[in-house]
Amino acid sequence: MNWVDAAEIMSGLGTMGALIFVAFQTLYSNRALAQARELMELERDRDQREQMEGAKKAAEGVGSWPVILRRGSGKGEWGLEIVNPSSAPVYEVKVVRAAGQAASGALVEEIAARAAVLAPGRYFAGDGPFLEWLQSDAQTEPIMGGRRYRATLTFTDTNGREWMRDPDGLLTETTTGLDPLPHPLEDAATQAK
Repeated sequence: MNWVDAAEIMSGLGTMGALIFVAFQTLYSNRALAQARELMELERDRDQREQMEGAKKAAEGVGSWPVILRRGSGKGEWGLEIVNPSSAPVYEVKVVRAAGQAASGALVEEIAARAAVLAPGRYFAGDGPFLEWLQSDAQTEPIMGGRRYRATLTFTDTNGREWMRDPDGLLTETTTGLDPLPHPLEDAATQAK
């Protein structure tokens, strides 16, 4: 065996060793990349859950209940108080209560009111088509009556998620889009024709 053959064998073994090294490095890199992808997906899912929980927490405070609004020394106006206690507004707010009859036989008026934007604060839905802002000193008394006084409340949060609070107080995110209430001004124009 001459030196040239020995050098060729050594060169071949070196090349083979380098190829084996590159194969192991590629395998290790692919595994590391797959683990990094899994971690990124876990982090993304965690961030999405946190964002959803934050959105739901903000939406959970928005609610309505039946009240009597006292204005001065008058008898009082029956309606609904709507509250947004979060630090952000909600949008496309719709409050609907079907007409009915109280246990005493008195008529419970239908309420269909709306607001394009509901800033943080307290509001009143009475016989008008729009929500009325309540000043901090406004006096309301809750009506502890039955289900016939409660309403359905729908709104969109600042993240564009649509929510509905049913008359029993259950809050759910809607995925099919909110059922729009008829617009009071459009209805008036249609009825005038």
